[in-house]
Amino acid sequence: MSWFTINKTKSLYKLLETDYAIGKFDYDDVYFYHKNSSGSADLETGYVLVQGSPIKLCKVQRDYKTELAEFHRGIIALLALYLLTVSRKSSFPSRDEMKKLLERDEINIHSAEMILKNVLKSGSFSVGEEKRNRIIMEAIAAGYRISYINESNEKLLIADKKLLNQAMLVMCHYGLLIEEFECLLSKWRKKLNITEEEEEVLRKVYLGK
Repeated sequence: MSWFTINKTKSLYKLLETDYAIGKFDYDDVYFYHKNSSGSADLETGYVLVQGSPIKLCKVQRDYKTELAEFHRGIIALLALYLLTVSRKSSFPSRDEMKKLLERDEINIHSAEMILKNVLKSGSFSVGEEKRNRIIMEAIAAGYRISYINESNEKLLIADKKLLNQAMLVMCHYGLLIEEFECLLSKWRKKLNITEEEEEVLRKVYLGK
């Protein structure tokens, strides 16, 4: 019995059926396409879980595949797909609303940090100081750099050489994504016995990194 057949009975699979048209092709590889308003599959862009050890999650654009992550448990691969669906639907303050917030006063690095504190939780970001599990904004010669530092102190570049107002928009978007991810994962962490390694891979998928 394949990993997919086993996990097809799980509640997580039922959640995926709401948003994806699911088809099984190419031996045991499983394709997931977002549904159109009519309920049919949008075949332009989707995802495929490629059978193997590990299981590979790839983004599919027509016939071109881009690998996003690898998983040793099928149920965690399905969770990654569910998280991608949620991030696709995320509704954060619009760029226009954020721009109005940033244009109220003369913005500098100190006032920028105060504005971020009104939008984000303090544990999701840091300005000028590298801290784990946070979105980081640092000044560089050509503007500002936005990164994410994970639990292993790996630094993932998000945006580079941005003006302060642009950097603030990026910080707010990714900071809110981090907060949403933590909220979502708290519902599944114990239920699926998610390891720290699996959690870090899921976080990268959610952030698009």
